[in-house]
Amino acid sequence: MHRVVLTGLAVGLAIGLLTGCVAASEEPAPHETRGPESAVARSVYPSAQTVYLASGVAFPDALTGSGLAAVAAQPLLLTMGGCVPATVPSSMAGWGATAVTLIGGPNALAPDVEALRSC
Repeated sequence: MHRVVLTGLAVGLAIGLLTGCVAASEEPAPHETRGPESAVARSVYPSAQTVYLASGVAFPDALTGSGLAAVAAQPLLLTMGGCVPATVPSSMAGWGATAVTLIGGPNALAPDVEALRSC
């Protein structure tokens, strides 16, 4: 497990614009286990070795991290900050992903996110 703390929106925006890459994200409704956002992420990334996780609440981390995920050609999934939606472990299993990189510090992503504990 890696933790990346990035500062400055310009970094992510510049990388994303220069590479022309797009990172997929998913933030399901509380009652969903696999919603349409999973289908979008799967259509962009049919397989993935690493999944990038960022808070969907603290958008600067996700915005900046999207460039990093795009350059790596790996998906960026959004979490609630304190836990991961059930779609995250199921998407990781579907992709065959074996690594997770957290985008943001411990104030944005709780230890339960690092442990991949579902909400």
